[in-house]
Order: sequence, then structure tokens, then C-alpha cells
Amino acid sequence: MKLGRETGVANIEASGWEFLAENSTWRGHWRETLSNSNTEMALAARVHAEDRRAWALFTRGLALWGLGRLEESDQTHRENLDLCMRIGDHRLAAFVRFRTLLCAWIWETTSARSS
Repeated sequence: MKLGRETGVANIEASGWEFLAENSTWRGHWRETLSNSNTEMALAARVHAEDRRAWALFTRGLALWGLGRLEESDQTHRENLDLCMRIGDHRLAAFVRFRTLLCAWIWETTSARSS
């Protein structure tokens, strides 16, 4: 990230934020993930990198899910799925589809229990 800032190459800096977001995601550090993915999304917007934005949205959606904000997570994943289809990233789209299905299953399961 430091190299990206020093050279003014935002993609290099964004790669560092992507690593931090993914690393904090798999450690279950949801607030840290949310912060890292937001920073990466801002850099992606600055350099018009939709593929980078898609991966940042993925970790953002995971963080929201981990924080128990299922509706926001689902909205983020749906936005991301649209983006993935638009840019042709079918591999990421498969991951995102799974997350939207998981959110739907959780809602259905918890709704059935509360009825």
C-alpha cells in the first residue's frame, strides 16, 4: 500500500487493501473487513476498476453478514451480482450467488421458527 501511495499508482495500493479485507474476513474481524473494503471501493472508484469494486463488494457483503446485518448483506450481494454479470466475472458471481442463497435460507429458517 505504501508503494502505491508513494508512486501514485492506486491499483497497487488497492491490492493491499484487498489483501487486508480478505485476511480480516477469514479471521472474522467484521468491522475491520468493512473498513478495508470501503477503502478499497473508494480506490476502485477513483481508478474506474469495476473488477476491484466487485471484489470489495464481496468482502463488504461478508462483513455485513458477519455483523448480523443480513438485509444490507443481501442488498450488497445483489448489487455485486449485477456488477459481476455486467463485467463478465462469472467465478465471483458464483461465490456471490451462494451468499444470496445463504441469506435467503437464513431468513426462511428464522421466519419458520418464529411463526
